[in-house]
Amino acid sequence: MVKREDIVDFTMNVDPKMKGDTVIEKENNKEFTYNEIKDAFPIHKQDPIRCIVYWDDICQFTSVALIELVNQICEANAKIDLKHFFGRPNEYSYGIKYVYKLFENVLTKEQINDIKKKFYWRILTMSLRSELFIGLMRMDTYFDKLGFYFPCRFDNCEILKKDLRNIFFKNSSEEKLFFHFASDGTPFNGLLKQGYNSIITPNMADTYEYILNNKLEKITMISPSMHNGLSDELYDMFCKYSKYPRPNKCQLSLYDEFPVLHSDERI
Repeated sequence: MVKREDIVDFTMNVDPKMKGDTVIEKENNKEFTYNEIKDAFPIHKQDPIRCIVYWDDICQFTSVALIELVNQICEANAKIDLKHFFGRPNEYSYGIKYVYKLFENVLTKEQINDIKKKFYWRILTMSLRSELFIGLMRMDTYFDKLGFYFPCRFDNCEILKKDLRNIFFKNSSEEKLFFHFASDGTPFNGLLKQGYNSIITPNMADTYEYILNNKLEKITMISPSMHNGLSDELYDMFCKYSKYPRPNKCQLSLYDEFPVLHSDERI
C-alpha cells in the first residue's frame, strides 16, 4: 500500500466511465476513491520524446579531431591529453573553447573557426563517436522527433542526414529527423521553442537559464557529468532537493562520457 506522504510519480490509464467516487482500493477498513488518489499523487501523461542534440563533443568528439587537423595544417605540435579533455573545467564545457585555449599563442579564434568551417566534414570523418550517441541509436524507437545541431553547413550533409534517418526512423513515412545549423543564426537553446521537450546540451546552466527566462516547462535536460556549466554548489542543491518539483517542472540528468574506441564506430 502506498502511503499518502510518499512521493510518487506515475502515469495512469483511466477508464473514461470511472466516476470520482469510485472506490479504487480498501485498506484497514478505509476506502480510497479515484478522486482521492488523483488528488494525492501527481498523475501525468507521458509525452513522446522530441529531442534536440548538440552534435559537437556530444555525439562525436570533434574538438579532438580539430586539434589533430590544426596540427597538420599549421605544422603545430599541440599535445592531446584525452584524460584532461574529458575532465576539463566548466569554462570549457563547449569543446571549441578548449581548442582556443590550446592554440591561443599560435592562432586566433577566427582562424580556428575558419579551419573548422572549411574542413568540418573531414573533422567528422576523423572524430570518434561517443557512447551516448551509440546509446541514442539503440533508443531509435523511442523518438517522435530528433534534431541535431551543427556549427555550420558542410559537404555531404544530406548524405549524413539520410544515413541517420535510416537509423532512427527507417520505418516512418513522416519527416522526424532535422538538422539545425549555428551558421544560420539559430541559437541552440532557442530550438526548444520548435516543439522539442528534451535537450542534450554541453552546458546545462546556459540551457536552464534560457528555459527560466522564456518560461518554458517540462523540459528534460541531459549533460556530461564533468563539465556542464553547473557549479558544484548548484549541483549539490539539485541533488539535495531532488524529490521536490524543480523550477518549471524540468528534469536533469548527467552522464559519464567516453569515446567509442573501435575504428568502425567512426562516422
